[in-house]
Amino acid sequence: MLADRGYAHRRGLWHVRKNGAHFVVRTNWKNVPLCDLDGQNIDILARIRDFPEAAIGDFDVRVKSDARAGQPALDVRLVVLRKSEAAAERSRVDMVRHRGRQVKTLDPRSLEAAGFVLLLTSLPRSAASASDVLEFYRWRWQIEMTFKRLKGLIRLGDLPIRDPRLARSYLYAKFLAALLLDDFTQEYLAFSPWGFNAAHAPIVLVENPAGAA
Repeated sequence: MLADRGYAHRRGLWHVRKNGAHFVVRTNWKNVPLCDLDGQNIDILARIRDFPEAAIGDFDVRVKSDARAGQPALDVRLVVLRKSEAAAERSRVDMVRHRGRQVKTLDPRSLEAAGFVLLLTSLPRSAASASDVLEFYRWRWQIEMTFKRLKGLIRLGDLPIRDPRLARSYLYAKFLAALLLDDFTQEYLAFSPWGFNAAHAPIVLVENPAGAA
């Protein structure tokens, strides 16, 4: 299961694993309570703050149990990628703009975390490397961008016409525009939300269950 941050919560992750599936889900620095394999709390930002640009980290972590919901702890991997500075700055600008009309003060840690992509996955390293996990998420992101183009640029969800024949012609024109746009944007299939090809990024830290780097 590939999912964005809205699905990063203990109940959902445990539901996926309980039913025999694996997940790759984006998270942030506080969505899911994490600890190390010894049960010690983790300060994610402290661990990744000194990552060089375009570097990848791959940590063994544990999603804390939820006694009230009857959910045990879940051992997963935290795959971290530091964005390019240009991509990080775009994320921070978007975050400030989104929060600009809200009364709540933006947490400085959120601005810092905007410079990273954080993914939780239950896939073992034998099945998917950190670069593979990032590539899976990148393809999910491409699908999201396609829907945004269809709804935002082409406005395929709008049908201001009631006559059946005219409505059919209107939709055909929209579909034709969508196909042309898809042809023109094929070059973006290699585009990543973090600003570079993660397949060539260095793995700066890999921790195995024994704790050896």
